[in-house]
Amino acid sequence: MPTVPPSRSWSGRLYNLYTANKREAFFGLVALFALATVARAEMMRRGVLQPPSPQDVHPKVTREFGKSKGKFEQ
Repeated sequence: MPTVPPSRSWSGRLYNLYTANKREAFFGLVALFALATVARAEMMRRGVLQPPSPQDVHPKVTREFGKSKGKFEQ
């Protein structure tokens, strides 16, 4: 178990605040992430930000399966 800092220092007060409000801190971060996601989507919709470039999910196939390459072609 980690050592608890002295309660009179700023880190001790911050540690006590965190331990008393773990749930609020977690859900606050979740809400902040959701708000940032919605704000980014709205800025892309209005043209302030450029949407990300599409990525290729599947690799480009240069030859078909079962086809020989090079000098073995008939």
